[in-house]
Amino acid sequence: MTSARRAALRVVAPVLGALLLHHALMRWLVAEGVVASILSAGEHTPKKILALAGFFVLLRLFVLLVLPGLLLVRLGSWIFDRVIRSSPGGARPG
Repeated sequence: MTSARRAALRVVAPVLGALLLHHALMRWLVAEGVVASILSAGEHTPKKILALAGFFVLLRLFVLLVLPGLLLVRLGSWIFDRVIRSSPGGARPG
């Protein structure tokens, strides 16, 4: 495998993993009716489900707020490297 493919795999694999985990947790939380049980009064909601719901909220914030920015930075860095390497000098300055 070439170094470019390895670099792309290092970027894509965690992104896909986070998105798949987000989707799986969302489907499971909806199927279990977690929102209804969290919003209802009483201590009948198991702590494990509350912890997973909290983790889902943090994962959702990461996927929606942080991940797009990280991908844009990686894409910008990749484009910048391509432009620098295709310049007449052919190598990075410095």
